[in-house]
Amino acid sequence: MKAFAVMDRQGDMVAVFDSVGAAIETAKEEAAGAPVYFDGPGEDMGIEEPPPVEMALAANAGAARAAAKAMSACQLKAYDGVRDFEEIMEMDEDEAWERLRSYFPTRRASGRRLKAYDDAPTMAGNLLGQNYKTEKKTPRDVKRLVRERTGRSEATVMGLSLLPHTQVFNTRAAGGADVQDILSVARKRYGLSVIETPRANVCVRSTKECRASCLVFSGRNLADDYNTMKKYSLMQALYGDTEAFIRMLGRAIQRHSVGSHNVRKTPLVRLNVFSDIPWELVCPGIFSYFGDPEQKDAKRGYVQFYDYTKVPGRVVPDNYDITFSYAGDEENAVGMDHEVMESGRRVAVVFGLVGSRKEKGLARVAIPTKPPKGPGGFPEKFLGLKVVDGDKSDLRPYDPAPSVVALRWKIPANQGATLVSAGAFVVRGALVEGQFICAETPIRTRDYAAFADEESE
Repeated sequence: MKAFAVMDRQGDMVAVFDSVGAAIETAKEEAAGAPVYFDGPGEDMGIEEPPPVEMALAANAGAARAAAKAMSACQLKAYDGVRDFEEIMEMDEDEAWERLRSYFPTRRASGRRLKAYDDAPTMAGNLLGQNYKTEKKTPRDVKRLVRERTGRSEATVMGLSLLPHTQVFNTRAAGGADVQDILSVARKRYGLSVIETPRANVCVRSTKECRASCLVFSGRNLADDYNTMKKYSLMQALYGDTEAFIRMLGRAIQRHSVGSHNVRKTPLVRLNVFSDIPWELVCPGIFSYFGDPEQKDAKRGYVQFYDYTKVPGRVVPDNYDITFSYAGDEENAVGMDHEVMESGRRVAVVFGLVGSRKEKGLARVAIPTKPPKGPGGFPEKFLGLKVVDGDKSDLRPYDPAPSVVALRWKIPANQGATLVSAGAFVVRGALVEGQFICAETPIRTRDYAAFADEESE
């Protein structure tokens, strides 16, 4: 069976048909007099072939400067000496707690007293957390890799969930008005004594489209306003007293490390669950402190850090694994060239399904369904790279690199997310004979096959 996709000028799939005639007819209707291009085998269709587009060069100064710009945008003080973190860790825990306690809530919306931040041990125990994905059990095929690298067959993940900046002070951002509503009653409802919203940007290369689909407004994150309140509190504590926060963060990582090693599991930490802070520039000592695989002191036991990022050109320690996030715009694509071709990193791509315009009405405003699980749920290759199912687990350091980490679009509840708001951030495809297919044209995609090693294949 052949399938013919109609795409808009940005390269987004609008509809799919089983005949080229129906596809061309729809394309001409949509174009309203603008040129229509045909890219594919077959006889002359009486329309133009697409103009050739060359891949951007990977060696670009923009990617090299991007990490420094991200550091400048996030406006955090840099504790950039290796000894800095060790000196911070000498601070008394109770002092750090005393300096931070006013930034956190003291009760639930029901009026019940909240004990999560009552003292230093409980605050450290609640600084990191899990979501539906990071709490998944280690898949069987990943267990083998974990065992080969660490001698242990299980891995456990904890993450730091800061509220993205645009959702805090921009009421026009997706979810921004909802956050402002929560903050307007935070003192009375949650007993928050300090509300100091930083004007910094912790997602410097986020796009309008990815913000509209931000996971901060999906799943459990919307189940209770307290979940948003906690993320806000963590963020304002980080900015309100960075040194004390890093001290408490170090203690939280210690707890996770000791607890994991005690049960023969490998500890992993995500420092940017919803943010994109270049932690290797903010506090590089945190990675060396937990970076010795031969360390016998459980409080300094080895920890594997990892994150997703849209910032190219980051130079990170060996125990900090980075996966680049696809956004679909040209700036992001140039950064992706650098990350794959120069750094050999993975690329995380979000996929969604669309159907025929004639079958489903206006596909451009229809919410695509998630690609199905199992065989055919994603293309076998994308951007010339092997595709791995990123929803099976969140253990990215054990995925081949370079490769494409495929993620199903998690539609943000109550945000009115559509194909228009998702834009190029979601790669649209269709199921043809049970297989997920998506258009790869010179205008929108790269081919990194030459940069994939045998393991990635």
